[in-house]
Amino acid sequence: AATAVSIDPAGNRAAIAHDGWVSDFSLTDKSLEATHSVPANIGDIIADSDGYAYAFPSDGQWTQLQTVNLDTGENKTVSLYPLRQGMIVRLHPDGKKIYGADNGLSPSDLERYNIAAGNATRAYDSPYHGDFPFCGDLWIGSEGNSILSRCGVIVRATDDQATDLTFMMQLGDFSGGIQHADSSTFNNAWYVVDGTGEGVKVYDADSGLLTDTVELPYVDGSVTDRWMAKYVFATDTSNLIYILAQDDLVTPQKFVLLKHHASGPVVPSVPVAVVPRYTTVRQNSPVI
Repeated sequence: AATAVSIDPAGNRAAIAHDGWVSDFSLTDKSLEATHSVPANIGDIIADSDGYAYAFPSDGQWTQLQTVNLDTGENKTVSLYPLRQGMIVRLHPDGKKIYGADNGLSPSDLERYNIAAGNATRAYDSPYHGDFPFCGDLWIGSEGNSILSRCGVIVRATDDQATDLTFMMQLGDFSGGIQHADSSTFNNAWYVVDGTGEGVKVYDADSGLLTDTVELPYVDGSVTDRWMAKYVFATDTSNLIYILAQDDLVTPQKFVLLKHHASGPVVPSVPVAVVPRYTTVRQNSPVI
């Protein structure tokens, strides 16, 4: 079974992680190209734009990164000590660095790794060690200048170590852990699904304040049971968001993909009068 999936920045291929294997799937041809053996069970994976996968092991406590050439299957072990098992990772939009959230450690921390053509180096971690809870997961803003952690703490993402991974804000009116999140520059917002799955919370990206909650419709005509949000996906070109929802958080039997037009900036447009093709009006009377 797949343990993690990563799509390369161009959207042409997916690297699929398994226990002891990494698969290369072509999204262009919709076909499995190859499955390559690796000496580790993989918990999370990143596909870059150069045809390489960076596989982060799911066990081994203190462990080592596995990099795989998706075209040839050649793999190598890279020491990034201290690399903790179960690291959750995201590729930065510039494709040159990976940010990760460690798991199973207290206090929790965020890490940065620089990558290039199958090579990786550990840059540094956040300057905080217990000052802020990061809770083992993260999402990078679409502009690439902010990182939202599972506990609602947002830090900066920069190329200057003095400011990289430094505190920006804490989401307001927030409690519990984030299940999934995405951001939109069009609406300047973070969209958050918390552990309850009860709708999607909308936060202003500048202030971190809660501005709206998207309530989901009822399941199949029910008047008491609503769809529960699992994942949310936003776009930078419109106010449209997609919500993957299910009928139950624990034992789901039904799934649905919902489209929702979130509130956003008013786009100016030229007024257009719309009237029937054939009509009769009194001369000089106003068009309402």
